[in-house]
This record gives sequence, C-alpha cells and structure tokens, in this order.
Amino acid sequence: MKRGVLAIVLIVTLALLVGVEMPSAQMINTTLENGMTVVIKENHAAPVVTVVMYVRAGHIFEEEYLGAGISHYCEHLVAMGTTNKRTEAESDEILTMLGGASNAYTTSDHTAYYISTAKQHLETAIDLVSDWVLNCALDQHEVEREHGVITREIEMGQDEPRRRIGKLYNAAMFVKHPEHHPTIGYKDVFLNLTRDDVVTYYSRMYVPNNMIFVIAGDVDARETLELVRKYCANATRKPLRQIYLQTDPKQMGTRRVTDEMDIETTYMMMGWRTVKVTHPDLYALHLLEDILSRGESSRLVKRVRNDKQLVNTISASSYNPCYDAADFTVLSSLDIENAKKAEEAILEEIYRLRDELVTLQELEKAQNQRVSDQVFSNQTAEDQAMQIGQDLIRTGNPLFSETYLERIREVTPEDIRRVVRAYFQDGAMTVAVLKPKGIELPAEEVGAAEQVGKASQVNKVVLDNGLTLLLKNNPNFPLVSMHAYLKGGVLYESQEDNGVFNFTARMLPKGTKRRTADQIAEEIDTMGGSIGSSAGNDLTHVSVEVLKEHTEKGLDILADMLQNAIFDPQETEKMRKLLMAQIERQNDDWRTQSEVFFRKTFFREHPYRFVPVGGESSVAALTRENLQETYQQYYVPNNIVLAIFGDIDLGKMETLVKKKFGKMKRKDVIFPSVPAEPPLMANITDELITDRQQTVIYMGYPGMKLGDPDWHTMRVIDGITSGIGYPGGWLHNTLRGNQLVYFVHAWNDARSHPGYYAIQAATNPATADTALQIILEKQKLIKEDVFTDEELEQAKSACIVMRGLYYNQTNSDQASQAATDEIRGLGYDYSDDFEERIKAVTRENIKRVANEYFQNYGLIMTRPES
Repeated sequence: MKRGVLAIVLIVTLALLVGVEMPSAQMINTTLENGMTVVIKENHAAPVVTVVMYVRAGHIFEEEYLGAGISHYCEHLVAMGTTNKRTEAESDEILTMLGGASNAYTTSDHTAYYISTAKQHLETAIDLVSDWVLNCALDQHEVEREHGVITREIEMGQDEPRRRIGKLYNAAMFVKHPEHHPTIGYKDVFLNLTRDDVVTYYSRMYVPNNMIFVIAGDVDARETLELVRKYCANATRKPLRQIYLQTDPKQMGTRRVTDEMDIETTYMMMGWRTVKVTHPDLYALHLLEDILSRGESSRLVKRVRNDKQLVNTISASSYNPCYDAADFTVLSSLDIENAKKAEEAILEEIYRLRDELVTLQELEKAQNQRVSDQVFSNQTAEDQAMQIGQDLIRTGNPLFSETYLERIREVTPEDIRRVVRAYFQDGAMTVAVLKPKGIELPAEEVGAAEQVGKASQVNKVVLDNGLTLLLKNNPNFPLVSMHAYLKGGVLYESQEDNGVFNFTARMLPKGTKRRTADQIAEEIDTMGGSIGSSAGNDLTHVSVEVLKEHTEKGLDILADMLQNAIFDPQETEKMRKLLMAQIERQNDDWRTQSEVFFRKTFFREHPYRFVPVGGESSVAALTRENLQETYQQYYVPNNIVLAIFGDIDLGKMETLVKKKFGKMKRKDVIFPSVPAEPPLMANITDELITDRQQTVIYMGYPGMKLGDPDWHTMRVIDGITSGIGYPGGWLHNTLRGNQLVYFVHAWNDARSHPGYYAIQAATNPATADTALQIILEKQKLIKEDVFTDEELEQAKSACIVMRGLYYNQTNSDQASQAATDEIRGLGYDYSDDFEERIKAVTRENIKRVANEYFQNYGLIMTRPES
C-alpha cells in the first residue's frame, strides 16, 4: 500500500545539496566528498540519540525489477544482516547492547534504517547502521531465508483488508505510473528474484551519493560529523542513473474496480488526483482532510457515519509525494447494501464545499490540530531525526516543516473551496470496493480475488505445572501480544477486602526481585512496547505488547512480574494514593457514578455489588501482607492462561515459555464460596441526588452467565433495541430522535456468574419520566415479537460487523478473547463460530429469551436536587 513517507522524483536531486552547511550551532547540513548528505541536529533534552540512514531505493525506482519488491527485499537483507566486517549474530549482539531499539522500513521511494540508543553508544550506532548499508555481504543463507519470510509476508498481506483495498485502488488509479504496483511486489514476480538480481540492485542503489544520514539527539554536532566521516567517507561515489517516471494522462471518466475476500464488512476507497508536495495547494488539501474526517464533529464522520449511519468507519487522506502520483482519498467500511447511498452521501458532502465556504471555526480547528500534531510529534530525538529526513526526501529542505506551519495558518475558506473545485471534478474519480465473498455487485464493477495466506490456528499447550499456553502465529505485522489471565476479581472479594485483586495487579509493574519500577518502565519504553495490569469482575489481566524483535525481552518482563513481584512498601503507598484518587473520581463521571450506585442497589448479596477498584474504606485498610497473600494464593501456574499471538515461531515460543515459566510451582487454589443472589421477586428502585443538571436512568434485568446458550440471542436483542457499538436501534431512534435523551444505550453484561442486561440513558430531568416509560414500552415490544425481518437482519449484521471491526482484528483482540474464553472454561475456540451462532438466531429465540429475562428489574435514577 503506497501510503508511505513522501519522496522526490529524481535520484540526482541529492546533488543539489552538495556543499550546503548550515551555520547554526544546533544543526549541521552538509555533504561529504563522496556525495552522502549528512544532517546532524542537537537536542539535549534527554541523553539519547537516533541515527537514521535513508537510501533512495523504493519500488518506483526499480526499473527492470518493477513489481518484484526488490527494494523491500534489500531492506530485509541489509537491516542487521551480515556485512564485510561482522556476522549477523555479531550485529545482533551489539544491537542488544545498544538497547535493541532499531528498525527499518521501505516505502514507494526510499528505504530507511535506524537505531535509537543512549548517547554513550552514539559511535557504535553510527558504525552499525553505516556498516549495514554500505557493506552488506548479501549472505546466501540470509538471502534464502528472507526469501521465504517475504513470501509469507506477501501471502499474509492478502489477508489484511486495508492493504488489499489499497492495492486494488492504486492499480486502478495509476495505470502507467509505478505507483500502480505494490511496494512489497507480486508473489510470482518476487519468486523469480535471484541473489544476482539483489546484488545488481544493491550495487546500483546503495551508494553514498544516493543516501542521507540523519542524526539527532544529545550530541555535539561537529564531533558527530567527524564520526560520520570516520565510518562513511571511504565509501566510493558511483554514477547514478536518471530515472524518469511515467505519468498518467488526465483521467477522463470514473473508474470502478472491485475484489472480494473472506471478510465480514465491505471497504470502499474513493479518490481523486491532486498535486505533489511542492504545490501551493498542498496546505488547503491537508486542512480539507481534517475538516472532512478528523473528530466526531467533522463533516463525514458526523453526517455520513453518525447521522445517516451509512458507514461504520470513515477517514479522508491527502497523499502528496514529490512526484506526479498524488491523490486525495476517502476510505470507509460499511455494509455492502449501503455502498451506493454512502458514495452519494460522501460526494454530497465534498461537493457541498464547492459552493459553501467552510466556517472560520472549522478552519481554525483544523489549523490548530495541524499545529498541535507538529509540536507533539517533534519532541524526541527520534521524532526530529525522522522529520528532518522526511523533509529532505520530500523537498530537499530539512526545514520544510517549519515553513509548512506558516503556510497552514495562511489558508482561507476561499482556498478550501478553490481546491475542491479544482480537483474534485465529476468524472475524475476512482472507486475501489472490497466486499465479502458471495455477494453480487453491479455488472460494471469488476475485479478478481486472489489466493490469500492464512494465519496459523491456535496451538494449546499445557505445561507440566498446569499453566495453559495458547499460541498463534500471525506475521501480518511484526508485533507480539502477550496476555495472561487468571481467575481473581470482585467475584472473590468481600466488603472488607474489596479492591484487593486490582491493587495486587496494579503493583506488578512496580517492582520485582530483578527490576525496580523505573527499570520496568524504562525497558518497556525503550522497546516501544506497552504494559498493563488490572483486575475486573472475575479475572485478573496482565499484558505486555512489543515489536517482534523484542519478544524474548517482553516475555521476560511478563514472567518476572507474574513470579517475582515484591510489593515494595513505598511503591505500595504510592499506588494506594492513586487508587484512592480514582475512587474519589467515580462521582466525577455520570456513567461511572450511576453504574456504581446501580450495582449496590441491584445486587444485595452477591460480590458483584462491588466495583473492581474497591471501596474507600477497604482500599485504605488493605495491607502489603494482604497483597502478598493474594499474589501467593492466586498467581500460580495452574490458575493462569497465557496467550501469545503475533509474528512468532510456534516451536521456539513454546520452548521459551517453558524456560521462563517452567519453574513456577503448582499449588491448589481454594476459591472462597460466593453467596448466591436471591431471585428478584419485584422491581426495586432507588434514586441518588447529585449536583448535576441532568438525570441518569440506569436499569437492569437479572441476566445470564457467559457461555449461556442464549448469549448470542441476547446480543441480537441488544442490536435491535440499541445498536452494537454505535448508537442505533429502537431506543436511540425513538428517544434521541425525539430529543428526549442526550445518550442511551443497552448491553448484555454477562459474567462468570449471572450478570444483568443494562439500559443507561442521560436525559433532562423534565423528560426523565417520559424517557423511562418509552424504554419500558420498547422492552415490552421485544417480548411481543414486534419487530420487522429487516430490523432482525440489520441487528445480526451489526453484531457480526462490529465484532470483526473492533473485537477480532488485532493480535491483541484475538489473544484476549481466546485466553478469557479458556480461563472461563468455555474453550479457547468458543468464539470462533460467533457469526454462525448469530445468523442462527430466530424470531422465536428472541421472543423466548426476552420473556424469560425481561421480568422484574432494578432501577436507579440520579437526579438534581431540584
């Protein structure tokens, strides 16, 4: 997909920079005698540095290899590969010493290699990156290995709908320009590449006069320049070809193309040709992007998604490289039956801007967002190195971003209207649609589906000590998600120790026998990873997510927390203070306040009357010994399910987990008895007087357990009455449509023990009773089977689409789902047939379930005093 970093057309453009050396003490921009451009930026905010080598080798410059993805192939071989100086293993050892914060990427017009590390490792980082790029040996074993890796990457890319729609769109939009082809290449063309081809291309493109070396951070610029000369000056300049890129003629009619794959929703990309980065209209186009789709109040989000509910997601993007393949696109996901209406609605909003001026408020908001983005994305050494390099690649000016903001501020409403009139013309549009298999489209929309690669199935392994391990390889992205779940939460707490599971979990990153809290945070941050630990109603959750190359270190941190937490007294008191503040803040948010009050009212005996964070008195009274006892009793291997999903080798990961967790000792877990909640024999109501101006209605019917055969039916009921994820259904359409509520939603809160079916609404005190009456009437109608077949099918579709979009796309989503299903005793594959179970729900199922569950209810209302 070509949404890469922007670039300049001709390789020889680098020659324009020769001899330019900026006098600023903070930045040097110069060119070595061999033609390598060097930019060094001082930033003494933190003792870190980033070194980035840019090579103008992207797929649009591949000439006879166009469509093979040879630039991307080189990236795999050059990054951390064997060189004339050191082996791959030696590079890896050095990189580990530097902290391991390294990566590489390939775009349409360049490849980049970078390392971020502590300032004392600057010279080593310069040595390592320059060695990779200038002295790659293209080792035969590595060539063969990465050939297989990339083949799988191409196959897996076919399973990612956003990549598929991008490739489909590019192939239609750009007929002659090299942007027609994907950066990664076509599988059949890539398979024909040989080592000799790679050597030829590498020798041609990986020369110093085709490179930009950017270094930013806590450095002395002039001393650093000498280090660059030390490691790069001996590289030999070579003649560069002038590469002329074919351009497409003016588009004279709308182009449409479609493809299909195994997906649950439809993707549509609409686009128009625009201008390259050096054109004065760039700034208005960038602001138009934000006006159309940034934020809930933007035009496409508000009107097409929220008001008309024609799409599930929508975003606009202005792509402006330094060559003639610029475009402006609108990407949406939607139900296929809405495709025509959605296209018309999108065009209506865009064409509206031909005639109407955007408001000054809209324009100022977009301008402020751009300025804010620029500031927040330019704080670190890595941010600055990337920005400087990309500015040079795009424009030849390392300070382009500084003038960019000035020009953004100069855009007027008239400029926005002018660019819409200039580029968004009738008959100049390209539309690509990626649809679910088996759904017919109009005859004029053509396309062919390709064979797609698949991620592995889930592998379940039970270690000798009882720990359950779930593994799944998904090389679509170089990410690894690790999620550990154990039984332990509110379900096993009492009035006296409410909050103990959450308190215990929150302490895990705050120090172990091997690492302090600061060290854990620093290691995770250095890897660019994330860490989480908390407890909920039934389960405790501890997670680490890292890039593929940091997998072992990330797993080591997770294992350390689960086995060696020390509950440092000072850190314990810090955490207690944070938790007490969180408890106090519960009343600041009307949603949380009403839920807490409802649970206390609805559950009279069961622990679900408590909330995971705990109560003020219980958290204040919990001791370090309480936390240690909870840790020792529940954090045992036979009470843990660990799911690791991502770009992993299944066999190696199993071995690694056994190494890290194999010494944990099995221990019988004795769970406390849980008092049963007595049946709700009559409606119960209560109210809470607050300082707010609104009234909140929170009601619930006694519900079901997770895994109940009727769970999927209740999910469809939710879809009919209130929509899934986004506002919709009877309640929203009636109450919001008649301006009786600000917000209304319903959901099935099923848990390990029976939960409740909840309905929550925020309304004006004067209309609260009317709103409540309508809610009760709608619940009665669902019991009486008063809904249309269309409403039933729409609800089913919403259930399926929303799960695919927001609950089952990422490695993290899938790992969490599998692990929670497994720890609850449902089986890790319980959710695999979600779509089939939803489709099987009938009117009779809905009527039966509604009449069984929608009987007596609990109701609380929070009201202002007068």
